[in-house]
Amino acid sequence: MTTILNKERILEQARIYVESGKYDKAIVEYEKILSADPSDMRVKLRIAELYTKRKQINEAIKLYREVAEIYAAEEFYLKAVTVLKNILRLNPTLIDVNLMLAELYEKMGLTHDAIRQYDILSTTFDQKGDFKRALDVCRKIVELMPNSESARIKLAEMLQREGLIDEAIDEYEAIAKIFETNKKIDARLAEIYEKILVRRENLDMVKALCKIYDTLGEKKKILKCIESIKSVAETDSELLALQAKVYAALNQLETSKTKFFALADLELEKENIEGALNAYAEVLLFMPQEEDRIFNKIKNIGDGIVDELKHVVDAKKKEKEEQAEIEIKKEKQRTKEREKQEELENKKKDIGLKEKGYIPKEVKKDKTKEVSMSSVVDIGGAEASFQLGKAYLRMGLKEEAVHEFERAKDQLQKIVDQKKPGNDKAEPILDEIDKLLCSDIEKKPAKVDDKPVEVKFKDDKKDVPKKIDTTKTDKNFKNKKKISFV
Repeated sequence: MTTILNKERILEQARIYVESGKYDKAIVEYEKILSADPSDMRVKLRIAELYTKRKQINEAIKLYREVAEIYAAEEFYLKAVTVLKNILRLNPTLIDVNLMLAELYEKMGLTHDAIRQYDILSTTFDQKGDFKRALDVCRKIVELMPNSESARIKLAEMLQREGLIDEAIDEYEAIAKIFETNKKIDARLAEIYEKILVRRENLDMVKALCKIYDTLGEKKKILKCIESIKSVAETDSELLALQAKVYAALNQLETSKTKFFALADLELEKENIEGALNAYAEVLLFMPQEEDRIFNKIKNIGDGIVDELKHVVDAKKKEKEEQAEIEIKKEKQRTKEREKQEELENKKKDIGLKEKGYIPKEVKKDKTKEVSMSSVVDIGGAEASFQLGKAYLRMGLKEEAVHEFERAKDQLQKIVDQKKPGNDKAEPILDEIDKLLCSDIEKKPAKVDDKPVEVKFKDDKKDVPKKIDTTKTDKNFKNKKKISFV
C-alpha cells in the first residue's frame, strides 16, 4: 500500500516538473519508479519522450527499442508498431527498425503495409550497394505477392543486372503467365517475350509475339521475329502464312507470292489440300496473272480441283471486300467522333477566352473573314484520311485511295512545315504515302465501277462449276502418287 502511494506521489511530482519544463528533474523522478519496477513500460515511454524533448535522440531511441522488443516478444504487435514508428520519426534511416516493422506488419497480416516497408528496405539496400540484401528483400515481396506484376518485374530486372540470367528469365516467364492469365496482350507483354526469347527458344512464344506485333501494326518486327527462327519457320504452316501476309501488306508482292507457294507445297506434303488451296487463292487475289501456273500445279491432284480453287478465291474476295467496307465505316465513324470532340474542345476554349475578356480585335462579324475552326491543321484528321485511303486501296478503289492520300499528304505537310504538334508522327506517314503514290496506284489509276473487280480465270467451260466435296478430293489425293510441285 505504501509503495503505491509513493509511486503516485512520484508521478505527480514528475508531472509538475514536466509542466514547468524541468525535464531533467522529471526524468530523475521516473527513474525512481523504474528502479523499483523495471517492467513498467509506460514509465519508460515517458522517459523516452522527455529525452526527445531534451534533444537526447540516441537515449530516446535506445529506450524505445527496449520497449518495442518487449511488446513484440509478448505479441503485443500493435503497441510494438506504434513505438517503432516513434523511432523512425526520430531517425527514418535505421534499417533494423524498418525491417522489424515490416516483419511485424507481416505477422499481423497487413500484407500491403509489409510490402511497402520491404520496398523501402529494398531501395535503401540498393542505394547503399548491398545488392544481396536488396535481392533477398525483393524475393520476400514476391513471396508475399506472387501475382504482382510490378514486384516480379523489379526482381527480374535486379537479377538481370546482377548477372543472374537464368533466375531473371524464370521471373520473366512467370510475369508472362500473369499477363496471359489477366489477358493483358499488349506492348508490355511483347517486351517480356522479347527478353525471354533472347535467351530461350520457345516456338509458341514466338507465334504469340508475332500476333501481338500484328495487333500493334508492327509488320517489320513480325518479319524480324520470324527470321530469327528461319529454319523452323520454313516448316511451320502458321508462321509461313503470317510471313506471306505481312509481305503482301507491305506491298512486297513477289516475296509474298514465294512464301505462299512455299506454304502450299508444305500443305500438300501434309496432304492438307484445303490449306494448299487457301495459299494459292491468296496469290490469285493480288496476282491473277499466276492462274495458269497454279492450275498446272494442282490439276493432277484430283477431279474438279481447279473449280474448287475458284470457289475459294471467290469466297476470300467477298470476305475481304466485306472487311474493307466494315473498316471504312469504322474509320468514318472515328473521324466523325474526332471532329465532334475537336469542335467541343474549340467551343470550350472560345468560352474560356470570352470569360477572361480576351476577344481578338481582328475577328469581325463578316463571315468571310472569320477564323474557321475547320482550317486548323490536325494530325488526327490526317491520320484518318491516311487510314481511309488504305482501306479504299484494299477494296481496289484506287482513285478514292489516291484522293485520300493526297488529302492526308497536304495536311501532314502543313504540320511539318509549320512545326505544329504531331510533327514527329507526320513525317513517317508522309514517307509511307509517298511510297504508295509512287507505286502502281498513281501510275495506273483504275476506273471504279459500282461492281467490285473480280478475278478472272481462263476456262473453256461456260457453265458455273458445282462446289466440290473436299473430303472426296482428299481421298483422290491419297490414291494418287506424290507429285513434285517445285
